[in-house]
Amino acid sequence: MAVTIFSIIYILLWGITIKPLFEKAGIEGWKAYVPGLNFFEAGKMVGHKPSWALWLLFPIVNFFFLASLNVDLVRSFGKYSFLDSALAVIFAPIPFFQIGQDE
Repeated sequence: MAVTIFSIIYILLWGITIKPLFEKAGIEGWKAYVPGLNFFEAGKMVGHKPSWALWLLFPIVNFFFLASLNVDLVRSFGKYSFLDSALAVIFAPIPFFQIGQDE
């Protein structure tokens, strides 16, 4: 039960904090709130094939693909430090919020 609650909160925070990143990249902000479409658009934003979003449907594999997507998103906005990459893997809304606040 706790894992389900954490997952729901994480996905909601991921969508909320990625909206400014979408807008900076020229993608419509509402797409950040649509489950599945947000992962597809984020993958396109960093240059992955659309099939990467489908890998997020498979258990265990999805952790690795989401971690890779988060690190690529952070790096595409010029954050190359180890701390930024580690935060993107551990709890992505933190660096996404920081990037969204940068002007």
